Amino acid sequence: MSTSISAAFAQGWLITAGLIVAIGAQNALVLRQGLARSHVGAVVALCTASDWLLIALGVFGLGAVIQSSPHVLEVFRFGGAAFALVYGARAASRAWRPNGGALAGTGSAQSLASTLGTTLALTYLNPHVYLDTVVLLGSVGAQQPAAGRASFAVGAGLASLMWFATLGFGASAASKWLQRSVVWRAIDASVAVLMFVVAAQLLEKVVMKVIVMGAGIIGVSTAWHLLEQGHEVSVIDRQRDAALETSFANGAQISVSFCEPWANAQAPFKVAKWLLRDDSPLLFRPRLDPHQWRWGLSFLGQCNDAAFERNVAQLVALGRYSHETLKQMVSTTGIDYHRLERGILQFFASQKDVDAGAGAAEVMRHHGVDRRVLSRDEVLKVEPALRSFAGNIAGGTFTPSDESGDAHVFTQELARLCVKRGAKFLYERDILGFETAGNGIESVRVGDQITGHTSTMKADAFVAAMGSFTAPLLRPLGLYLNIYPAKGYSATLKLKHPDRASVVSMIDDARKIAVSRLGDTIRIAGTAEMAGYDTTLTSRTSRLRCEALIQRYEELFPGVADTSEPNFWAGLRPSTPSNIPIIGRSKLHNLWINAGHGTLGWTHGAGSGRALAELMSGQRPALNFGFAGHTPWAPRPQVSMA
Repeated sequence: MSTSISAAFAQGWLITAGLIVAIGAQNALVLRQGLARSHVGAVVALCTASDWLLIALGVFGLGAVIQSSPHVLEVFRFGGAAFALVYGARAASRAWRPNGGALAGTGSAQSLASTLGTTLALTYLNPHVYLDTVVLLGSVGAQQPAAGRASFAVGAGLASLMWFATLGFGASAASKWLQRSVVWRAIDASVAVLMFVVAAQLLEKVVMKVIVMGAGIIGVSTAWHLLEQGHEVSVIDRQRDAALETSFANGAQISVSFCEPWANAQAPFKVAKWLLRDDSPLLFRPRLDPHQWRWGLSFLGQCNDAAFERNVAQLVALGRYSHETLKQMVSTTGIDYHRLERGILQFFASQKDVDAGAGAAEVMRHHGVDRRVLSRDEVLKVEPALRSFAGNIAGGTFTPSDESGDAHVFTQELARLCVKRGAKFLYERDILGFETAGNGIESVRVGDQITGHTSTMKADAFVAAMGSFTAPLLRPLGLYLNIYPAKGYSATLKLKHPDRASVVSMIDDARKIAVSRLGDTIRIAGTAEMAGYDTTLTSRTSRLRCEALIQRYEELFPGVADTSEPNFWAGLRPSTPSNIPIIGRSKLHNLWINAGHGTLGWTHGAGSGRALAELMSGQRPALNFGFAGHTPWAPRPQVSMA
């Protein structure tokens, strides 16, 4: 038997022993039957069986409720602690009184049926039996690891059997002792001490050892907020540092106002039109890949107005929550990541596109985001650097509350701060597989890329935050996440004339690309290619899409940047058909998921990490969002947009 299982067994035995020995109506009945030597076996068996039933209901029934709604744990944790304090105070009071434990006489003999009826009534009609056996034992038992929960229940059941058997069959021999007040006062004093210890344990914040798999913006943000909750954190990543994959060179935008899902009623027609264009904004290249086809069919199922509205509401809620969280993190940490709080400007090439953009802006305003519709002159007022391209601009939209910054810089600095707070970052490590126990993960197998050594790491909880690679990682566990990679491209250029370059982060609607200023460089990013897990830049399609980014920037801002040495990059955006990320608990009780953020990983990263850390700590995040593995909650007030 392992140490943790033995400890759970011992804890179950001790707590039950402390709860059960106090003289109450049920114990008094068993003792009287023992002293009278009447129906002792039947009464002991019935009391023990009833206790076992209630123990199982508390440890496993309450545990199941807590797994489906973790915030219930807090209710029962504090409720159980309150009950233990009251129970201990009453026991202490009895121990203090000179006649605190006096036992009444044995009374007259009854028939077996009458005795068993009385036993059932004293057991199940007593509200305290539900408070101590179900609620208190359930609260403590639910905090045990999955492998130790059964041992806790067995220990509790054994204590019950030993007590009732001793009380019933040993009553006659020990009658002269058991009827002495001083004996019961000593017992009550011991019970009081035990209950006060139990209350202190319940009130003490549960500290978990957590392994986060993935050191991008999602994984590192999750690690930071788990540290904020007081947990011990280790982060594993295959790269040599944080944020070297999807978070490395994205569009740099915190775009709460531009979070419309790809799937809408018009999307199937656009995708079909773009199939043969290598430079199309969304390129779907069919492959002999069942996961791609599953994703595509699910995407089509989301292409309707009802799904669009539902998805927009969730994306905006998460975006607002995340933006507020990011501001708090920046205020706390002081991280400098080329942040520009200048809003995000979108410009259009035709009046038809302006009208469509105005409709999208109205949707955002309906959800509380201030996305304004602008004329051409107003667009140029927001970003004067566009004047040389003014003849090609019909209008635009602008959201002053949005911002931009370098996700790569922010994530690496946040990882370093996590290390200072005690987190361990294990870089250049591969996740090789998992060891499971019951309905959970016991450990993860890790391979060191440098030494070739394989090790096993155990934890109380595990977080999968590996972007597009989360889906294949978890398939061997029977988890089939509908996440598929969308290859995105970017080019980072040095500015030859910073004074003529744009400052406001922009979206070129005609080409579906983002342009963001990062110090003395400019980042141009965009397009999506559904073509598997390839991140190379050597194919004809990849070269064409990279060159298209440079050509477009030259059209917008001729001669402003050095295009002779572009820093091209491609990353895999982990996309779901609805664009809603998967945040929450998996069907394995201690495996949590934070993945599927698509093009909005930077926008949603801070809030996703915070929300998951709150869920793992039994708290309720303050936003309306469909978290995985949790029942929907009633509407909550949204955080404000500053």
